[in-house]
Amino acid sequence: ASNPNSYKLLEDVISEVIELFPSEYIHIGGDEVNKKNWENCARCQRFMQKNNFDSHELQSHFVNHFDQFIRSKNRKLMGWDEITEGNLSPTASITFWHGIEELGDKLQKKHPTVIATGTSYYFDHYQSLSEHEPQAWGGYSPLSQVYHLEPVPLEIDQNLKPLILGIQG
Repeated sequence: ASNPNSYKLLEDVISEVIELFPSEYIHIGGDEVNKKNWENCARCQRFMQKNNFDSHELQSHFVNHFDQFIRSKNRKLMGWDEITEGNLSPTASITFWHGIEELGDKLQKKHPTVIATGTSYYFDHYQSLSEHEPQAWGGYSPLSQVYHLEPVPLEIDQNLKPLILGIQG
């Protein structure tokens, strides 16, 4: 995150993605970032000290750079909700994968949000308890659970609901 060559490489990749896909949003990921690598990187340490960043702020700096870059191409940045750690640009959107009970707290950060909660909307989970169920990953999400989940809990502040762009499976 402190190497200018990384930024250039990713700008080239994102530019190519933008050419190939006409979508309004470009999803950059941003979850599962191993910030310990930055703590062990001398260049990153110098960059963080120079800018008075911790590892969350370094990730925000990185993501915010690409938010500006993507907006300069008339698109919108989206990433997993971990990109809100630190000081994320207010124009960035998120895909929320955590438990639905945490949604209200995440919406307080005022980012447009797609709900993709891992407890129900990850369709690579097991969908039955049958021994004939194909190999799956991560959990058990039967169709009845998916169908009955209220994606926008009633207790969510009415003023925050417009931030919800939709759901994703």
